[in-house]
Amino acid sequence: MNEYTHTIDCTATPEEVWSVLADLAAVADYDPFVKSATLSGERSGIGARRDLKLRPFGSMRQEVVGWTPSSIIELRILRGMPVRDAVAFQRITATESGGSSLTMGIRFAPKRGLLGKVLGGMTRRRILKGLPRVANGVAARVEGER
Repeated sequence: MNEYTHTIDCTATPEEVWSVLADLAAVADYDPFVKSATLSGERSGIGARRDLKLRPFGSMRQEVVGWTPSSIIELRILRGMPVRDAVAFQRITATESGGSSLTMGIRFAPKRGLLGKVLGGMTRRRILKGLPRVANGVAARVEGER
């Protein structure tokens, strides 16, 4: 299993960061890789699903499998990535200064075989470039709403 994370600190409280992340339909407001999101079923909490249209092309379906208010969201990636058993996560912790530390991450198993190795390397590079951009987008969004 591979796991990649990126952590940033921001001046917003954990509750303020949560209010942005918990609005599952608004992911395109802070994630530069998402054009739009459509929810199906529950709008929040465990079991909520969202379908994402990605930039520059593609799509992804996610289902919430972990939900602890003001703390953690975990999203199983049901389709849209060339990997197995993928779970994206967002963790929020309070800092001593009254702000928040936000960790964006993903864990997954590469697909098997030669194609899995090739796609796994491409996926790794995209994740390592993307996590900081998404985390910074969340911070900018939440601090812009204050």
